[in-house]
Amino acid sequence: MKNDAEVIVIGAGLAGLTIAHRLMGSGVDVIVLEAKGRVGGRLLNQTVGGTVVDAGGSWVGPPQTAVLALIEELGLTTFPQHDEGQHMMVWNGRQRLFTGDTPPLPLPLQADLGQAMWRLDRAARRLRGPDPWRHPDAERLDGQSLGAWVRRNTVTKQARFFLELVALVEFGSHPDELSLLGFLVYIESAGGLRTLIGGQGAALDRHVVGGAAAICDELATRLGERVHLNTPAVAVDQTTDRVRILTATGEFEAARAVLAVDPATADYIQHDPPLPLRRITLERTYALGSGMKAHVCYDRPFWRESALSGQSYANGGLVRITFDVGPSTGPGVLATFLGNQIPGEAELIDGPLERRREAILAELAARFGDEARHPIDYVEQNWTHEPFQSGCVPRPYPGVITSAGDAFTRPVGRLHFAGADTAEVWKGHMDGAVRSAQRVVAELDADELAPVKGARQRRALSTDC
Repeated sequence: MKNDAEVIVIGAGLAGLTIAHRLMGSGVDVIVLEAKGRVGGRLLNQTVGGTVVDAGGSWVGPPQTAVLALIEELGLTTFPQHDEGQHMMVWNGRQRLFTGDTPPLPLPLQADLGQAMWRLDRAARRLRGPDPWRHPDAERLDGQSLGAWVRRNTVTKQARFFLELVALVEFGSHPDELSLLGFLVYIESAGGLRTLIGGQGAALDRHVVGGAAAICDELATRLGERVHLNTPAVAVDQTTDRVRILTATGEFEAARAVLAVDPATADYIQHDPPLPLRRITLERTYALGSGMKAHVCYDRPFWRESALSGQSYANGGLVRITFDVGPSTGPGVLATFLGNQIPGEAELIDGPLERRREAILAELAARFGDEARHPIDYVEQNWTHEPFQSGCVPRPYPGVITSAGDAFTRPVGRLHFAGADTAEVWKGHMDGAVRSAQRVVAELDADELAPVKGARQRRALSTDC
């Protein structure tokens, strides 16, 4: 087994594999170490009723140019998120149908939600720039939760409910768990709140055929034996002129190394010499939300026959959000996002699978009819149970961003940092993961790891994908 290279990448998620793919293409000798028995990180394909679904990251959209370019380069394709028909809002058990990206509300309630979204967008734009933690208001914003801001700046339960849904889908969290600064940084990185949460033309526009993890599978196939699975990194030693990576299966050496896992998961790796205090603080305070999903498959998408889109939003119960993620023809598949903020719901999340499945089917039947009680298949993913993974979606707690500063991206010696959490654009998304790979490849290129022949090849290193 080859155990030395010019660059070693720790983590075979989208960022790590993209880095290795770019380096390999420019003639740099690279090895990828992955703790799990699979590639993909927070991208995970599951099969339900013979249809591939995304247990983790799923959607891509037109504003996410970096990941779309990579998808095209790899010969993969996408299909649109089903959006035809009426969406459903369930408020205290009562159903209302609507179209568009926001639930139907009386004019005073629309005004309340509209002003809250406008104020969040305005505050996010003021943070524009590579160093939001340096903004004069950063500590004040980071010292409060999104939930506290929402309670002070909205007057209706419906407006608060909508923003809670945003927190659930984007962060797998309750607004009280999120830093206001962190939330605003994510809005700004996406170019606005509606772009972050919108359907057609925005972040929830499309899915990857074969599942989002197919991107990582294709990259790993091209890298071949350079990818070492079931090889968890235990320690990083920079006490000599080479970086030594100690793993459960042996030692690896390189001129440079890249840590391409989220900060919370990275905390399990020891370092000699120790990391700077800010980086240690980041790794020990950063967290990921669970983002638990369940997919339910039926012999056909029967809700479409009633002119329903399959999208639903509820202010109570276990199933807070549903999407029709099935193909245009064939079986019907509903993706459900599960809430766990009420004690009874938390017990269902942590309880036996059959009890949870029955509760989900009962809620789906109340929304879409009795046929929803009779699926042909069911699959779920609880990211808190995933080995070598602390969760699925970002959860920036109050105080984390200002205390970490540039520790997300600042290299430490010969160690560089990548991942969707480090991106300036589309932070926390697949597009952000690819952009973080571009940044790290440019950093490594600047270190002149290997000769790069010709201006064209050098441009490819820093701007490709």
